[in-house]
Amino acid sequence: MKSEADAGKGQGDTMGNRKKLDVLTNSIKNSAKWHGRQPFPDPLVVPAPEEHTATLIFMHGFGADGAGRGTFIGENINLPWVKIVSAIAPIRPVPGRVNGLAQSWSSVDLLVTNELRSLIPEQATRLAESLWEAVSGQTRPNAGLDLEALLRKEVSTQGLRRIQGDTTDALRNAGHIRRLIEAETRAGIPAERVVVVGFSQGACTALSSTFLMDLRFGGLVVIAGWYPEDIVPVGDSIVGLPALFLHGDSDWLIDERLGKEASDKCRKLKMDVEYHSFTGLGHDIDAKMLKLLRRFVQERAPRTSLGLPFRRS
Repeated sequence: MKSEADAGKGQGDTMGNRKKLDVLTNSIKNSAKWHGRQPFPDPLVVPAPEEHTATLIFMHGFGADGAGRGTFIGENINLPWVKIVSAIAPIRPVPGRVNGLAQSWSSVDLLVTNELRSLIPEQATRLAESLWEAVSGQTRPNAGLDLEALLRKEVSTQGLRRIQGDTTDALRNAGHIRRLIEAETRAGIPAERVVVVGFSQGACTALSSTFLMDLRFGGLVVIAGWYPEDIVPVGDSIVGLPALFLHGDSDWLIDERLGKEASDKCRKLKMDVEYHSFTGLGHDIDAKMLKLLRRFVQERAPRTSLGLPFRRS
């Protein structure tokens, strides 16, 4: 239970975040302000095949290549009036990566503990042995890579809460997503016909951005995500906001428990929450998820005509 002092501090944090966001949304792009952080790359845009009357903004997971699963969604959602905007996170230095760099929505620490990192060389050796067996056709007992099981043990108990940005990252991401939504409204698409979708780290970031933007839009979809514990919601725009949570019950990277906890906490914040679990699904997006995502977007932004000029791409 929070003390009165803690509660007062939370209110102060909220006001401080609001002031920072006001500055942020003035399109300040001075990289020095963000302590050397890289600018956001241009999003990957899949135009609506027919008259554009709604937009889906997708936020990929940590370490994605370009738009990540946003490309998959754009190719399979089959809503011809919906434009897909796949936001792309900046490239950041990430210790432990092969080239020391990765796309990430926040400044992150290593994804695994020192204990796990110390085991990686052994796992790499086992992988090399497995490859040798595949080439030679000979089998060695007990050889093979079991890194997934090792990670499952580590992450399922810890979650990926270690992948959290500081306040600067969270505010910067919120400003970026807000600008993408505002770009759609300037093009004639009402904000209530814009749906924001995030996967994994992108899901957590979509949720934290929703908390910080204080901007009402059509709806939020959180796929295989978790709750941004270090973010205090700003304003009341999230009250009643439709939010769809989707999570595989066999997710070895982000345990489903974290997704359920996030949905429960958002429900307590009076968001209009819907949760679905997917039997046997790991850390991924499948056809069943896409079906629910498609239905959610259709409900938030059904086919209509806004009388906008139609340009076939």
